[in-house]
Amino acid sequence: MRKLKQLASVLLALVMCFGLTVTAFADDTYSITVTNPDSGYTYTAYQIFKDGQSDGSSFVANAWGDDITTNAAELAAMYAELEAITVDNSTYPFANIENGQGTVPIETAMVLEGYDNDDEVVQKFAAVVSKYITGSGTTSDSGTLVDSNYNYVISGLDVGYYLVKTTGLPSTGYAGGDNGAYTRYILTTVCDETKGTQSASKSAVPTIDKDLSDVDANIGDTITYYLTATLPSKYADYETYKLVFHDTLSKGLTYANTVKVYVFPDGDYDYKQNLSNGTQVASTSYKFEASDYDSTNGTTITVTLDDTKTLKDTNGNTIGTSSKSLIVVTFTAQLNSDAVIGGAGNPNEVYLEYSNNPNDSGTGNNNTGTTPEDKVVTWTYTLNVTKVDSSTNAGLEDAAFILYRLNSNNEEEYVVLTNGKVSNWTTTETGGTTLTSDADGLFSVIGLDVGTCYLREVTPPSGYRTLANDIELEIKATYSRTDSGTATDDYITLTGLTITADSTPGSSDTSNGTVSTTVANSKAGSLPSTGGIGTTIFYVVGGVLVVGAVVLLITRKRMK
Repeated sequence: MRKLKQLASVLLALVMCFGLTVTAFADDTYSITVTNPDSGYTYTAYQIFKDGQSDGSSFVANAWGDDITTNAAELAAMYAELEAITVDNSTYPFANIENGQGTVPIETAMVLEGYDNDDEVVQKFAAVVSKYITGSGTTSDSGTLVDSNYNYVISGLDVGYYLVKTTGLPSTGYAGGDNGAYTRYILTTVCDETKGTQSASKSAVPTIDKDLSDVDANIGDTITYYLTATLPSKYADYETYKLVFHDTLSKGLTYANTVKVYVFPDGDYDYKQNLSNGTQVASTSYKFEASDYDSTNGTTITVTLDDTKTLKDTNGNTIGTSSKSLIVVTFTAQLNSDAVIGGAGNPNEVYLEYSNNPNDSGTGNNNTGTTPEDKVVTWTYTLNVTKVDSSTNAGLEDAAFILYRLNSNNEEEYVVLTNGKVSNWTTTETGGTTLTSDADGLFSVIGLDVGTCYLREVTPPSGYRTLANDIELEIKATYSRTDSGTATDDYITLTGLTITADSTPGSSDTSNGTVSTTVANSKAGSLPSTGGIGTTIFYVVGGVLVVGAVVLLITRKRMK
């Protein structure tokens, strides 16, 4: 009897630790409230032990609960599994449950005395008995928002000892399925003396964030992508933890086989910082797959880390990870000739698949959830230049230009086009592509980055002067970042596009990513025809100059 009273007092203390709210109703039934900052969860309470008291004022176990199997063979199997449980790989706390002074349920309950809900023996006990639950249990309501949290109430419960488990996650429609994580098994007594609240933390799931080196680029440029995954606050609840990065590059991006994985153990990382501040993961610690490039669907790459707790560095040493750690995947891709010009740009999307059930035999690898997709976009643009007569504004054919930019060494780099699209830059002027105006005076360069570049006229239209100076072109773009609440999208909308030519504004169209400007030429001068007024002017001016020279000469002689 003394042990039974001890059990009652210990279980009462446990429920205070578990923080579950248990409320009595007029019909002598009770409720459990689970608090979670997110909506869409479902919790179910299963009675593990029945109460031996008659008034419900406290709880004393005297039999298996209504939701545990009554099949003799299954009970025997459960007893065997309980007796095989070890703590710290050496102690067998349930070894003598069939040889004690009381019944097996009472002896089993007594083993739990003095342990907290998160203790190894309690969680291992829950993992075993959860497999032998045959009853339907009692399910929570859909949750009520109270003070920024959702309260999920499981009502109509008899006095007893209950296992509370997550039986439904928010249905989000994300690429991989549900977004969320199962709460560790909660064990609690239900009687009129128990009080408290159990909270399920939103940070129990990881997050994924994507960044890139260039929001705008020339076709042919290489872009670096950074995928940064956080680890959940409940990371320690898992024996192993799986992460899978699912990344999709649109058709305008060609993946280069450059995947690397880094760990930043203390979470101190910014993608603009040097990656060498982290620890590079050996390629043998993860799996990488890439689909063949498809000009319609692009490329999908997958980086799988089966267990983030056993990652090795490039020297073969284990990398320590914790809930503070960041896992960073980086790779490069080239903006190719299939790139979308302006408009929606060239997106790259990623979502994270992760272990979401710490109760899954301690590994969590058989149950996974997915994060929202995170998207970044790279834009490229078309430059239209029209050569016109400075007087009539009519288009001029056969004007020849070269387009160049200045590199980091202040050297001129000349654009090379393939089928009208940027494909390269060269420091040799003769290696650049000559841009020649058509019958309407127009020539175009498709696939340009924002920034400053220059036009140099190398051959004017017949009968026109060559421009004395190169023209400075400056292309600028603005974007908006939106957050729909279900995804974190970076720079997903192109909102503005401008061009100036020697500080004179041109025109633009964001829908097709086009900037336009005009370049005017004047006709070359010619000598007036013989016998015309032009010759008379020359004679008059010449005569005046001669007379002036004679007068100046005579004056100087007289002065002497």
